[in-house]
Formats: sequence, structure tokens, C-alpha cells
Amino acid sequence: AALAELLGDESPSLLVNTTTWGETDASEDAPFAFDLGRLTSPGNQFFDLNNRVSALQTSALQAGMNVMSGTFMQRATNACRAAMSKARMR
Repeated sequence: AALAELLGDESPSLLVNTTTWGETDASEDAPFAFDLGRLTSPGNQFFDLNNRVSALQTSALQAGMNVMSGTFMQRATNACRAAMSKARMR
């Protein structure tokens, strides 16, 4: 509720799940930390580091958000790390 109050009427343009919630069916047995629906908005972005299609990803898709799953996120992260390492070696 405090986060939604800080944002006012505007939804964030980017949401990123860096938790393990959604990684397994068992992880989804407990409710997520906050109501994601209050933060979703059509056309905005949702990145999830989990590789499986989670309830969070499904909710974001149903809200009209662009969703990127963990597999692509991990590839992008590794590419950034490789580029940074290469830059340091110069």
C-alpha cells in the first residue's frame, strides 16, 4: 500500500521480479508480498528473472504489459557482464 501511495495514480513503467517467488508451484502457495495488480498498466514492462511462466507473468500479460522471462533476462545480464569484463581488460 505504501508503494502504491508513493506512485500516486501513475503505474511504474518497469517492474522487475528478482525474487524466487514464482520459480516453482510451491513458491506460489503463499501470496506474493504485495498486490501486483495495483502496479500494472497496459504497455508497461514486466521483467521476471524466473525461467518458468509464473502467476506474476500471467497477471502482467493479462494487464497488457510486455513481459520478459528469466531466460532472456539471464542472457542479457550475462552479455552485460561479458561486455564489462572485456572493457576492464583493455
